[in-house]
Amino acid sequence: MEKATAHQTTLRRVARSPVYIALGVVVFSFLVHSIGNPMLGTIILPLHFVALMAGIMEGATIGLLVGALMPVLNFLLFGMPPFPVFIFMTIEVATYGFISGLLNKKNIYFDLIVSMLIGRGVYMIAYYTIGIILNINLSPLTSILMSYVFGIPGIILQLLFIPMIVKRMPFSVRAGGRVKS
Repeated sequence: MEKATAHQTTLRRVARSPVYIALGVVVFSFLVHSIGNPMLGTIILPLHFVALMAGIMEGATIGLLVGALMPVLNFLLFGMPPFPVFIFMTIEVATYGFISGLLNKKNIYFDLIVSMLIGRGVYMIAYYTIGIILNINLSPLTSILMSYVFGIPGIILQLLFIPMIVKRMPFSVRAGGRVKS
């Protein structure tokens, strides 16, 4: 069997991106929000989970694309996250996908933690900047601390499940330490 060319590999990754988006928006997010507790999405972080997975498994560009589209589509289809939170989340979740794709190094836990820290930092900057324009009264520091406190269960789930899933996916950038398609 022939080895896939770089172009074919890229096309396969682009073709898989709608699957990540559907998984994030239709499956994870819709199911989490349909339970009836509006805070559950803030606790479980379904879009964050999928963006981190897409970045790690498909690379920075696909991670960025998936991360940027999921919050917008989720807002347009289901109204979650609400306005203006979806604006900050779009920037944050896109950052998760991009950074996790850039950091494809040996230690997936380190990469996840770095991606989460940078993503939350970008969220805080976006919140502060856009918050001034929209006259939001909650301080960025309070917002970021709340997102960490409420997000601890989701962060734990990400650290537990993403490495297990990535190791089992044959097309992952990390599978066996080499690119497979």
